[in-house]
Amino acid sequence: MVNAAWMILALIHLAPAAVLGRPDLIPSPYGVQASGDVGVLLVHRGALFLAVAAVCLYAASESGGRPASPGTNHARDILPSSVA
Repeated sequence: MVNAAWMILALIHLAPAAVLGRPDLIPSPYGVQASGDVGVLLVHRGALFLAVAAVCLYAASESGGRPASPGTNHARDILPSSVA
């Protein structure tokens, strides 16, 4: 269930990332030219969305970084007992 949620989140972020490969997609949803200043910012935004999608895909495939249960106190495992 959690892996499916990460995959869905990655798919959501891939849609705006499409302008990275095809800047000609920018005028239709945003109404600006791809060659202008705002177009360059939207292409950069697409790169950031692609990075978020990549992290989401990694999180879907690698469950080692997530806690086993919501109630687990992992700070107790890595911090000294006087701090945790």
